[in-house]
Amino acid sequence: MEGRVKTVNSRGFGFITDERDIDFYFHHTVFEDKWKVLLAHFVAGRVVVVNFEIDKSANDAPRAMNVRIKEVMK
Repeated sequence: MEGRVKTVNSRGFGFITDERDIDFYFHHTVFEDKWKVLLAHFVAGRVVVVNFEIDKSANDAPRAMNVRIKEVMK
């Protein structure tokens, strides 16, 4: 799937919004790239587009896994 990073904090918690406006929770441990790169882009006000998979084992809120940066836009 593809989405945009909606929020991310310095502790590595964040949300990705997909094209249907569904929010997926993620933690930096599921991020395949260096998550601090993601954080730096996000803090700088850039739009970060990511590819991710849905964690089907999550029983509560939708969760993302295998998150990868696809594109960084200004």
